[in-house]
Amino acid sequence: MPTQATVIKNALRLAGEPSNVGIDSDKKIVREMLGAYDDVVRSAFEGAGWNAFKSLVQLTQTTPAVPGWDYTFNVPATFARVIHVSNITREDLPAIEYGFQAGRILTNYETTYLWFVDRTYETQVGGWPQTFANMISAMIANEVYPVNDEADATRQRIGTELVERMNLAKSYDASTDPTMREPVGAYVTARRSHLFSRRG
Repeated sequence: MPTQATVIKNALRLAGEPSNVGIDSDKKIVREMLGAYDDVVRSAFEGAGWNAFKSLVQLTQTTPAVPGWDYTFNVPATFARVIHVSNITREDLPAIEYGFQAGRILTNYETTYLWFVDRTYETQVGGWPQTFANMISAMIANEVYPVNDEADATRQRIGTELVERMNLAKSYDASTDPTMREPVGAYVTARRSHLFSRRG
């Protein structure tokens, strides 16, 4: 189960620090990683529509309406990123047209639902998928490790790991999205109706 300590230690290993260096160390790189941690996590939550950190809410209308739209809604205080906007609670159906302006959702529907990446999960590190925690470690190492020489083997390793871990985190997250069955077409519907009418 990930913790802030294991995330930082993972980042330290990527940066080439020995295994006995932990978050209680007074080394400069440890202090810099701890200082970068919050900003990196916030950036990661904004960086993709993570299913692992998704919440659903019926939006609260506010005034005035923005020109060109019938309704304006405030986003939740823990909002990080839009995943889906609809006028019904069916995420598998196409999103409605919407705008996003100054922290508000704009639509033409009085009832509007928002699926969003929820910052509540930023501090719930133990609930993060391990692939996401590994990605955060690589992001922290990439943020803190000095760019003195592009030929630096450690810098290259961090860059490679960052790309691989981002891909793994996004791939795992996509695999947790429930697969919805496509609606049957008119031919199948008609065929079924014909079979049932014959059985009756």
